[in-house]
Amino acid sequence: MQKDMKNRIAGAVFVVISIGIYGYASTFLKMGHALLIAALPAVPTILIATYFLKKAQKNEARSAADAPSNLKS
Repeated sequence: MQKDMKNRIAGAVFVVISIGIYGYASTFLKMGHALLIAALPAVPTILIATYFLKKAQKNEARSAADAPSNLKS
């Protein structure tokens, strides 16, 4: 349970960082390539966030699958 929350928080932090980078680039760089500058760091952060969220879902599924066997014993 603790691991799931840590993974979810880490995923959310990466999403917020990527949105912040995008906002910074689009606000302060009013040039045509501002979107490209913003997209380059955002792509890996979104991938990392997806990894953490999928990891949290796997942990939840695993702990949910273990729950009935724990109740029986």
